[in-house]
Amino acid sequence: MVDVDQDANTAAKLTENRPVPQFIIFEKNGASWKKRYSIGFLGTTDLQAFLAPSLPSTVQMAAADATNR
Repeated sequence: MVDVDQDANTAAKLTENRPVPQFIIFEKNGASWKKRYSIGFLGTTDLQAFLAPSLPSTVQMAAADATNR
């Protein structure tokens, strides 16, 4: 975790000097890393869609079941 107020240099590198994202996901792909981020409010459906590629299928199914109740 990076505290923007205490480590501004690291925070600037991670956010690429854009607005502070609500979510940042780093995924390892072979020898490289992929970064996805979301800025601003996401409703439940949009948040699930953003997180889904990074979650195991069992977690995705449980989240869908909880939403449909």
